[in-house]
Order: sequence, then C-alpha cells, then structure tokens
Amino acid sequence: MHGDGATVIIFLASLVGAVIALSVNICLARNKIGRWEPNSTVHFVMSIGAFGARQRQSWLNAGYSEKEADAIIDYQLFSLLEMPLGFVASAILLFVLSV
Repeated sequence: MHGDGATVIIFLASLVGAVIALSVNICLARNKIGRWEPNSTVHFVMSIGAFGARQRQSWLNAGYSEKEADAIIDYQLFSLLEMPLGFVASAILLFVLSV
C-alpha cells in the first residue's frame, strides 16, 4: 500500500498506540495511588507536557502527597516514552502487510 492509504493507516495506528499507552499508565497510576480523584484522569493527560517543578506542583496543588506526585509523574513520563512505539508498530505493520 502506498500514498494516502498508508498515511491514514500509520496515523490511525499511531493514535491507537498513544491511547493505549495513556490508558495503561493511567490504570497503573490509579493502582499505585491510594485515592484517585474523578478529575485526575483529565489532569494526567493535560499535565503531561508540563515538566519539572511546574508539573510536580500541579499534582501537589491537586491534593496529592510528594510521593504520590512523583509516582504519577513517573507514569506520565512512561506514557511519553511509549507513545512513539505506536508509530513504530504501525510502520512495521504496514511494511508487513505490503510485502
């Protein structure tokens, strides 16, 4: 498959990979943290791009302890590191299907 069809497949598969990475890490963070507020899932996704003290402070302001904030930030980092795997997997899948 070439051209626009390949682009659409890679885009959609990358999107699915990103959603899976986020979902898995949110579930792991939920299991690790004693209490998970209803808005914490949205906060998890929205604060992924805030690095350093700002990211940590946002979780402390949300009512989590320092240990919980650090654990949540670790899972956010894992999400960021796993998202490119969706792109790689989709490119490999497309290559295998086209051969």
